[in-house]
Amino acid sequence: MRNRTWTIAMAASSALLIAGGIAGIAGIANSDPNPDPAAYVDGYGEVTDDFSDHEREAGVLCEGCDNSSDTDLVTLWQAIMVAEDKLALEGMDGVFGTKTAEATEEWQEDNGLEPTGQVDKQSWALADDNLSRTEGEGAVYYEGAEGADESARMEFDRVDGEDNAYMFIEMWDVGGAAMVPSGGASYIKLFEKTFTMEDPS
Repeated sequence: MRNRTWTIAMAASSALLIAGGIAGIAGIANSDPNPDPAAYVDGYGEVTDDFSDHEREAGVLCEGCDNSSDTDLVTLWQAIMVAEDKLALEGMDGVFGTKTAEATEEWQEDNGLEPTGQVDKQSWALADDNLSRTEGEGAVYYEGAEGADESARMEFDRVDGEDNAYMFIEMWDVGGAAMVPSGGASYIKLFEKTFTMEDPS
């Protein structure tokens, strides 16, 4: 009787293991091979390639495209266009509209890219070439067009070891006018609009 009970228990355990193995294999087969993209702008190592993965994560930014309205990522691109003297300060509204498309097209043409007015990997890769960082510091700077007294620029913070996320600190246009994120330094979300740019005074 004892041997029969042991045999039944072993058979039941084997059945559970086999079923579990099949379920595990099915789970692997049905899992998404691509993990969810990062929720915010981030970077690792050298800063001059920190923006080039944005198309893979959020798609092309353009007028009428998905993820091109009411996001911090669009505001970041618009800030780049302001720093390049292609867009007015008030154009930073987080919505990729006609003025942003025209500014992008002009900037692309000036920099030897195909002037599509759409922000693709090549556009991000060219833009992040203007990023610089002092070794050992979290501050990252974007140098834009030259103004009468100094260049337009943006200041970010990227702290290694803390998700390597970018925080938007402040920016200045070619005329020296400053703008800051509403509520202070802000993480730059890929798919959400969490701040607007405003006059610090």
